[in-house]
Amino acid sequence: MATKTAGQSKSAFVRDFIGKNPTANRKSVEQAWHEAGHEGPISSALVSNLRRELGLTGTTQRRVRPADGNGAAGAPVAGPKASRPKKRRRRRKGKAGGAEATPISGPKPSTGGRAKGLAEIEEGIDRLIIKLMAVGGFEGIEHELRKVRRLLYRRFQE
Repeated sequence: MATKTAGQSKSAFVRDFIGKNPTANRKSVEQAWHEAGHEGPISSALVSNLRRELGLTGTTQRRVRPADGNGAAGAPVAGPKASRPKKRRRRRKGKAGGAEATPISGPKPSTGGRAKGLAEIEEGIDRLIIKLMAVGGFEGIEHELRKVRRLLYRRFQE
């Protein structure tokens, strides 16, 4: 545990130093602490917590400096650029060009029967139509796929 020094406490010293030097880091605070004749280390947590208390953490807004004595606002002072939060995107299945080609390796064992297989084919055609609509320029192919889907649905009803 750190020993108590006579006079100013570490917290008060760090608060004063950061107030005068808002961009000071732990190393510069500790160096000033030793130069003032005090012993012991200054922890990063102490400096970080006091910087947060004083509102010196995070991104800063652009400040406007006063113009030359006329009271009007001058040019904004360039501060750090605030980054935008990244958009969360869904991962794309397949390749960038559209559907991923999967080779057909013979008939799969029937677990749900014919109805389930036809329903899956119809869903696949729907997905393909939606992808073509997103790409654009394939209205004729979309129309023909809709015809095939209708034929498949009629056969499914028989």
